Amino acid sequence: MMKLLNYTLISISVWLVLLLISSYAFTVWLNPIDWETAIGAVNSIVAALAFVGIIYTVQIQRKELKLQRKELKSTRREFQEQNITFKKQRFETTFFNLLNLHNSLTEKLTMPVGGRIQHGREAIRDAYGEFKVKYLEYLRINGAREFTWENLQKIRQLVISIFNSFFGEKEEYLGHYLRSIHGLLKFVSDTELIEDKEKRRYYDMIISHLNSYEVCLVYYYMSAGPGFTDRRMFDSAHLGARLNTGLLADVNHGLLFDPDEIIRAVLSIKNLPH
Repeated sequence: MMKLLNYTLISISVWLVLLLISSYAFTVWLNPIDWETAIGAVNSIVAALAFVGIIYTVQIQRKELKLQRKELKSTRREFQEQNITFKKQRFETTFFNLLNLHNSLTEKLTMPVGGRIQHGREAIRDAYGEFKVKYLEYLRINGAREFTWENLQKIRQLVISIFNSFFGEKEEYLGHYLRSIHGLLKFVSDTELIEDKEKRRYYDMIISHLNSYEVCLVYYYMSAGPGFTDRRMFDSAHLGARLNTGLLADVNHGLLFDPDEIIRAVLSIKNLPH
């Protein structure tokens, strides 16, 4: 549309000049030596040419402005892309620093377990084993409860009580380690430096540094222990997919802290006649 308008303006200007020149030639033909008429005609032609020049200048300026707008748009887009890249670099720098710190904490972890000093992931595995023994010993002495809707709250409270008793004994050794994992997950969950669709990649990196016993320990910590308020983070980080329910103190504990509507649905299915 703009090109058509420019072409039309230039065409009108050219025809106007031709018309003025034709008028001048016709006037001279009628009045061969009329200098006043000749000077007037020349002035008209000069004015017409100036008008054409103004139109041409305006068109050039318009094109230059259009090019400048394109360049500004391109520059703005490049700046936005650079800003996204910079934010991601900031996130990754902090993330990998936190991940390296966590791995260092895990390697240096020292804890008395079973009457001897254990180190690193071996200590975590054996400490988690102590929690399971503590829970099963309670059931042996006091009797187990069937996993039903009516017993759900009592079983929850029992797990919470026993895990927090265990954690209170081991907090000096496990507290920093578990808070480190919690902090890593929260950093990825809360960050605005990357898009939500990218977060799965970083969750997977965290999970790849945890063995099955560690995932179980984190599960109880975030479901029944001091980190229970962020249980949803455990699910959003896709840790549930790595949870080996066979290693839990009771296989039903994998369902124990799910939303009530999910538990009701599962129990109703289990109670269906075969």
